[in-house]
Amino acid sequence: MSQTTRIQPKQISIKALLALLALCASLLACEEDPATDGNGTGCYDGDFTIQSIEDAELFKPYRCITGYLHIKSIDLETIDLPQLVTVGGDLFINENLLLLDLTGLSSLTTISGGLTIHNNPILTDLDGLSALTTVGQFVQISHNNALTQLNGLRALTSPGERYLAIHDNNSLINIDGLLGLTALTGDLYLHGNRALTNVNGLAALHTVGQYLQISRNEDLIDLTGLGALTTIGGDLMISENDALLDLNGLDHLQSVGQSVIITFNGDLIDVNALAGLTAIGHHLSIWENRDLETLDGLGALTAINGTFTAHTNRKLPYCEICGLLDQLVGGPGALEVGEGCKKDDCWDKDNVVLDCP
Repeated sequence: MSQTTRIQPKQISIKALLALLALCASLLACEEDPATDGNGTGCYDGDFTIQSIEDAELFKPYRCITGYLHIKSIDLETIDLPQLVTVGGDLFINENLLLLDLTGLSSLTTISGGLTIHNNPILTDLDGLSALTTVGQFVQISHNNALTQLNGLRALTSPGERYLAIHDNNSLINIDGLLGLTALTGDLYLHGNRALTNVNGLAALHTVGQYLQISRNEDLIDLTGLGALTTIGGDLMISENDALLDLNGLDHLQSVGQSVIITFNGDLIDVNALAGLTAIGHHLSIWENRDLETLDGLGALTAINGTFTAHTNRKLPYCEICGLLDQLVGGPGALEVGEGCKKDDCWDKDNVVLDCP
């Protein structure tokens, strides 16, 4: 009689269960981790837009992103991305109607592209960016009507190759958060910040590589924060700063590579702070400064490689312009004088209030 092997169903089921559990564990281990995007680095590959709380939760585990990150939401009150260290493209924080602060970005150190913080109506500060040291292309902070200061940018030493633009932030009182900046390779714009009274936050800045524009800052009373500035590679434009009495703070400025434009500064009395300026690369334009009385501050200027335009400065004697033209004779470049001012008869006396004594 043959013997039949008896099956032990209980033992077999336990072994099968263990094998199944082992297989499941193996499959889970091989499954792509959503926080690594399959590359093991914790980095999101591509671009990502956060428009809702759910989007923010989905992106929350990532340490970096290779593309741009756009945060634009009608319901986010805070940005909770505590793991995020690096943004490979641009970071846009735009039109977040309820956004109160940026504290959830406290680990962010580097943005390879640009940083734009635009039209966040109740955002009062940038303190959540306190770890940010480097931006590769540009920084634009604009139309944030409740923003009062930039202290969250104190660690920033490089705002990018292209430009730093702080404009149309109606409640911005100071820019002291920019004290870490010593040199800019691109442009610097300070425009339309109605409550800004000083530029002391630029006290360490010695070079602007391209264009420096300070305009339409209605409460700006002085430029003394620019005391370290010696070189501007492009244009210098100071325009429509209604409370600005003088240019003190530009005393150490020696070189302007392109043009100097001083216009529509209603209370400006003199330009004495430009006494160290010896040459202007292109044009000199001085017009519509109703209280400007003298050009004595340009006494060291010997060369303009372009045109000189001066008009509608109601208190500026015409002989002041003649004197400046005389000292420019022999300078390099063609000198043209606009708006009816000719070297032979100098200034149309009808256009001035005072004559020289």
